[in-house]
Amino acid sequence: ASAPSWKHRHPGHSTPPQTIFGRALKDARIWKLSGVYFMTIIGLYGISFWLPSIVKESGIKDVATIGWLSAIPYLVAIPTIILTGISADRTRRRRAHFAVALASGAVGLALAGYVGQSPTAAVACLCVGTAGMLSALSLFWGVPCAFLAGTSAAAGIATINCIGNLAGFVSPYMVGGLNVLTGDPAIGLYAVAACMLVGAGLIRIIPASLGDR
Repeated sequence: ASAPSWKHRHPGHSTPPQTIFGRALKDARIWKLSGVYFMTIIGLYGISFWLPSIVKESGIKDVATIGWLSAIPYLVAIPTIILTGISADRTRRRRAHFAVALASGAVGLALAGYVGQSPTAAVACLCVGTAGMLSALSLFWGVPCAFLAGTSAAAGIATINCIGNLAGFVSPYMVGGLNVLTGDPAIGLYAVAACMLVGAGLIRIIPASLGDR
């Protein structure tokens, strides 16, 4: 049997906020999506914090050149985000689009760490990683909003945000710590990519009847 909905069925009835948030914390779907969002934000911060460093490690030393090259992946991501969103809305397959986008971002980020001293290859891989990562992030909130409404949506989204955004603290320290520990900047990127792949897999445990409608 499907999990009970906690949308308001009687608009005139006022439910205490603590009751609404209590239901959110007891809803397994919210915890699953919090895990997905946590892994997604690890990827977001991994790219945001370390993209210029990856470009620098590829052999570029001029600060201005690093800045210009670091902007290219974000420019490539703009049309990708739009086209991915259009496709997801038309096909009603948000989970599949999210999973493919996040997995593509993971592969691009991992390859960026692997190509080493090749600026062209590094930037190309970062374009794939950034476009995939940001496309997945833009698709994510369509999943919880597909089955939450009203005050339940506010409580669910707040819960997911609170838990998921802890990754903003974890990701930079994880990458930095692994880089220092191993002496290899690619190891941190591989760890971020692994987290993104976990997130891409976790989205599949949300039933299609909920996330894709």
